[in-house]
Amino acid sequence: MSMYTMKDAAHVFCYTIVMMQSAPEDVLRVYRDKILAFSKQIEVDFGLKSGQMPPNDAVLTPEAVAILREIDGVVGLHLAQI
Repeated sequence: MSMYTMKDAAHVFCYTIVMMQSAPEDVLRVYRDKILAFSKQIEVDFGLKSGQMPPNDAVLTPEAVAILREIDGVVGLHLAQI
């Protein structure tokens, strides 16, 4: 498995924001649910308080990467291109 960092996650989320502007409500709900799941996962992984973010070079855990891949699948960016 490739090592992904918070910087990679930021790329996915920036693309997600663009896609959300024209997405139907059911797709928006999927984005929201997965983004919240990712946020909660990194809070657990890095021992953060709500709203805190790890540094850009922080390596994501396999659990966080799995959620990021789910978001990536909805968005269609494909992490392999990062």
